[in-house]
Amino acid sequence: DPLHFVETLLKVHGYQIFVNGAFNGDPHPGNILLCPDGKLGLIDYGQFKYLTEEEIYQVSKLYMALETRDAEKIATQAKNMGVKTDKMD
Repeated sequence: DPLHFVETLLKVHGYQIFVNGAFNGDPHPGNILLCPDGKLGLIDYGQFKYLTEEEIYQVSKLYMALETRDAEKIATQAKNMGVKTDKMD
């Protein structure tokens, strides 16, 4: 069931970030496996870091902004987190 797979993936990444304070910076489809027994397999933690409590808080604020789909809130929080783009003034 693809929906169950996606829900499990989101729960795992949420647990890693908000409970363990662990962030995998490279969770692309090639690093996500569906094992023959139906379990989820995550590989390649080469871009990994433990987050501070402040960083976890800032990530939570970004996720809340993403949930609103308000581009201004998202951009503001990303900027607060140090994200920079070529289009910033």
